[in-house]
Formats: sequence, C-alpha cells, structure tokens
Amino acid sequence: MESSPASNGSIFQTTHGQGKEVTMTVYDIYPEVVGEVEGGSVLYLVQYSNDGDGKFAVVEAKENDKEIQKLMEQASTETLIDNPATLVGTQLQPLSKKMLTTNLEIIEL
Repeated sequence: MESSPASNGSIFQTTHGQGKEVTMTVYDIYPEVVGEVEGGSVLYLVQYSNDGDGKFAVVEAKENDKEIQKLMEQASTETLIDNPATLVGTQLQPLSKKMLTTNLEIIEL
C-alpha cells in the first residue's frame, strides 16, 4: 500500500488489530535499512513514541519509498523529534499484551 497524507484508520499504538489501516506518528528513523523481505520490500526501524526510552516499530516499505525518504531527510536535520511526521499503512501484526517487549511491531506502507 502506498503511504498517504490522510487516513481514517486507527492510531497504531492504540489498536490491537491486524490488516487494518493505521496512522503512526514518527519521531525518528534509523538511517539504514535493517532487513529485507521477499518480494523487494525492506524494513526500517522507526520511533513512534517518546514515552520513557521511546517505543520503536519496524516498518516495511519499498526501498525508495517517498515517505520514508522524507522521514530520512527530516531525521538527518534533527527536525523530526520536535515536529513528528505521520505515516499511514497497514498493521501486519497485532500489538501483544502477553509479550514483555510490545514495542516492536510491523506496519506496511
């Protein structure tokens, strides 16, 4: 799914669904691809919350996704933390209440 600027979907960290459109506020992004997925997609690590030490998620997107590139530019100028961006995508895995670490989830742009 291509990312888009507006959404009627749920907020990422408040939904426990799977396969639903969600919006995610992004405060930072790791500047390199952290993994690859069959079919040509890649994985990026993003910070979606400033609570405590921050909460992080893995985002799946095409390697040259325009929204990801925009986030990278904002992160490199250190403007994302004060002016977070919003990503819209499909939540691929539900948040889990049973895991000790619940801040690593995947969404697809």
